[in-house]
Amino acid sequence: MAVPLRAQPTPKPAPFVRGANAEAGAGPPTVVLLALDGVRWEDVFLGVEADLAEEQGLAPGEVLSARELMPNLHALIETTGTALGAPERGHGVFVAGPEPFSLPGYLELLTSRKDTGCTTNGCAPTTLPTLADDFRAQSGPDDVAVISSWEGIERASARDPSAIIVSTGRSRGSNLDRLRYDPQAAALLDAGAKSGPTPGHGDFRRDKQTAEIALRYLAVRKPHFLFLGLGETDEYAHRDDYRGYLKALQHGDAVIGRVLETLHDLRREGRRTTLFVTTDHGRAAEFIRHGGDAPESARVWLVAAGHGIAARGLAATEAARTLVDLSQTIRHVGDLPPRGGGTPLVELLEDEAARVATR
Repeated sequence: MAVPLRAQPTPKPAPFVRGANAEAGAGPPTVVLLALDGVRWEDVFLGVEADLAEEQGLAPGEVLSARELMPNLHALIETTGTALGAPERGHGVFVAGPEPFSLPGYLELLTSRKDTGCTTNGCAPTTLPTLADDFRAQSGPDDVAVISSWEGIERASARDPSAIIVSTGRSRGSNLDRLRYDPQAAALLDAGAKSGPTPGHGDFRRDKQTAEIALRYLAVRKPHFLFLGLGETDEYAHRDDYRGYLKALQHGDAVIGRVLETLHDLRREGRRTTLFVTTDHGRAAEFIRHGGDAPESARVWLVAAGHGIAARGLAATEAARTLVDLSQTIRHVGDLPPRGGGTPLVELLEDEAARVATR
């Protein structure tokens, strides 16, 4: 028997206080990039799609508003964050490349380039430097981690994955021993390795286990850069299971709330903390698919808050924006040198001088 979809409780205001990051001064950055695989902008900004819900047998009470579906994300947008990609708010945000698949999308996001040479999920490991490589160049061996449910992200993680911590899927990655930094951390890694792949396949690790590994690493090891990829939304969508997709989306929102709590604690310790939430691609109009034969699946969305980010709520894009532009924004906020293409998203930036400098 299916468990009904229920509105999530309204959270406390997101713990980014406008101007609070200025108090952190020149402290080390902590940038978290959280990707929810294959999540449509419609569900994020409009809530549960009534026609699709009826088609799949959801009750009228399960047709939730966007805020009921993702209360932590919307509390962030409404208080101290900025969202791009909402309907009728400018020109939209898109995957830059011609094929809106997962690996090309993650490569755009991590390499800051449109022309990655990858158009399928079967590409070889990247030879291009990524955000993880460049954060690692200015930090220590435990300061950069890429942790994801889908094992394929390993191929987009870094030009030199041996220099960072990578845990993708149940068993893939590099320097996995560094995720055994205490008995509890080792137990979380082992639990993830034992979890079955459903709703995914192959070496896929369930989102719950992936999130627990990443959340504890963020709180205890305090990395300068953490990429967290949750994948069950895309897996349920490919199964044409809208209820499963929505429940995975609600779990992703709960993870956003826990990330915010941890970043709040780190900021109180003097760190400059920033959170970016986005997706690698959208979905076809019929929900199940995505790819070049469904151009609407190239449309994506993003939300950001924290150090260097303005509080503009649902903001309009000044032009058509891409994941490459988001990657350049992460570089700007994280004090990394520009690399690749695109320009920082001036719509997100708080400092007017920085906005002018990026034009």
